[in-house]
Amino acid sequence: MSKLTRRLNEVQRELEERQYLPQIFSEEFESVVTYGPEKLKRNPLDSVDNDKLVSDIESKVALINGRLHDKNEDLKELQMIYDNLRKRVYDMSEQNIHRLITELETGGNIRFEEGKPTDKWFSSCVDLVKSRFNPEQMRFYGITGIQVTRVTRIHNRFLRNRFEEKLE
Repeated sequence: MSKLTRRLNEVQRELEERQYLPQIFSEEFESVVTYGPEKLKRNPLDSVDNDKLVSDIESKVALINGRLHDKNEDLKELQMIYDNLRKRVYDMSEQNIHRLITELETGGNIRFEEGKPTDKWFSSCVDLVKSRFNPEQMRFYGITGIQVTRVTRIHNRFLRNRFEEKLE
């Protein structure tokens, strides 16, 4: 249910609640309020029709049930958001665990470094990926553009040493 629909339902319920609020004017107020001991014996509900009271209570119960339904819908939406965030955090922790295990197994010869937008190599990697992207080829799959959100740099000491040996 969209936020706009939910807000419209809330406004409609508020209007219904205001409709059923007791309309007490000055003469009705004077007849209900007791001032002296002679009026203490009079019950103000004696003059009110019982059927009207029952219908008012039933309408208010219906309004409360509607509000409960809306709140339950909000709770379901929050639960879905919580589940999605929990899954994302779990996936990120699993990914970081695998990276650390790889670093540990190689004895530190392979390391992973998360890039920041302030790093020089980060912007050059982003530029490289964007320059190699061809939107005409990807249009068939419904992809019209790309946005780089994360860059990971891999330090491999074995490959670095082989490169330096060939360079010499």
